Amino acid sequence: MNDKVTQQIEALLDRAFEAEEAQEAYELARQVLELDGDNADALVLLSDATEDDEERLGALRRARELLAPGEGEVYDPEEDDGLFYVSVLHRLGSALLMDVPEEVPDVARELMAFDTEEGATLGRPLLYTALLRLGRFDELLALVEGEEGQSEEEEGCLSVEGAYGRALALFRKGDDKGAAEALLDALGTAPELPFYLLDFWVEPDEEEEDEAEICALAGLFAAAWLDDEKALGWLTTAAMAFGYLTDRLPEEVLAEMRPLLDEAGLMEVLEEEKGQIDALLTDSPDLPLEEIDFRALDFMAANPTFLGL
Repeated sequence: MNDKVTQQIEALLDRAFEAEEAQEAYELARQVLELDGDNADALVLLSDATEDDEERLGALRRARELLAPGEGEVYDPEEDDGLFYVSVLHRLGSALLMDVPEEVPDVARELMAFDTEEGATLGRPLLYTALLRLGRFDELLALVEGEEGQSEEEEGCLSVEGAYGRALALFRKGDDKGAAEALLDALGTAPELPFYLLDFWVEPDEEEEDEAEICALAGLFAAAWLDDEKALGWLTTAAMAFGYLTDRLPEEVLAEMRPLLDEAGLMEVLEEEKGQIDALLTDSPDLPLEEIDFRALDFMAANPTFLGL
């Protein structure tokens, strides 16, 4: 490739990266690929801008092939090459999740090789979600069991994906009691996640990094929860009770669901517990939210109707 073509490609890529409209970025990426069909930057730009799922997958698969480290080569996850390759794997895994979940475990495990103590990729969340979608519940539960007690300091602790993945796997296997206990653990691990997954909350601002991370995980997990209406209803009931007691449930959602809760005879007992929590907050206005969460979870454990039991 001569210098003139190289300069032309660089100029087109600069314009594509700065494009404000997806269509403009798409057209510029196509122009680059006409000049160099193996330009990984253009393939990724194309995958981000296209509305065609097959075109997106094709571009990302090709980008992965082009960027994959050679035999004996290892990418540093903190260097540009490693970061770019990880970003391609993230995109590819997410794109495969809905339509070709059987291909996700391979991508996810490659991503997990880039996990460090300083930060994890989306490899494990992708793997767990794919296993749930594929009905490989025992395999997921074995992985989650391996997560527990990996370090003495965090004995018994699970990742967010492990906690919610275990709850759904047990529910899908018909272990109602185990699933209920696991869901309580999951709510204690990441209380906000169901409210994003169920679209009770809008996406957080980018500046709210922790919230944005939970929201992104919820977006991945939704693929598995949406596979089963009963599981989704189970999560919704628990999230509504937990959200009402901890002031996380939006008023418009409560107004919509209150008639159903009244009809089931559940609203009265919720209101009684909420009154006690409000009185507690009046006496101790600086009480940490975590304490309110623990009380709400204890209440739900004592009233298993809210957990499908």
